[in-house]
Amino acid sequence: MNEQGGHATFFGFLNSCVHIVMYTYYALAALGPHMAKYLWWKKYLTVLQLVQFVLIFTHSFQLLFYENCNFPKGFAYWIGSHGILFLFLFSDFYKKSYLQKEGSELKKKTEDLFNNNCEHLLGYIK
Repeated sequence: MNEQGGHATFFGFLNSCVHIVMYTYYALAALGPHMAKYLWWKKYLTVLQLVQFVLIFTHSFQLLFYENCNFPKGFAYWIGSHGILFLFLFSDFYKKSYLQKEGSELKKKTEDLFNNNCEHLLGYIK
C-alpha cells in the first residue's frame, strides 16, 4: 500500500488550519480599534505557529528513519528544513515581541517604583 499522499498532505493541512486561525485574527483586527479587547490571543497565535513548525519538521524527518518508506527523501529534507527555518524565525519574533517587551515593562515598573519610593523618602528628609 502506498501512503505517500498522507505524508505530503500533512504539511498543507496543518498549515491551512493555522492560517484559518491567523486570518481570523487579522479579520478581527481589520474591523478597527474597538476589536482590540477581543485580540488578547495574538501571543498564543504565534505559539500555535511555533507548534506547527515543530510538528512539520518532526513529521518530515521521521520519514528518514524508515527504510521501507517510499516517500522521496529529498522532499522530506526540504519540508523538514523549512520547518526548522521558520521555527527559528518565528522564535526570534516571539522573543523580540513578547519576552523582551515583558522584560522591559517589568524593568520600567521597577524603576518607577524605586523612583517613587525615593521621592517619598526624600520628602521625609526635607
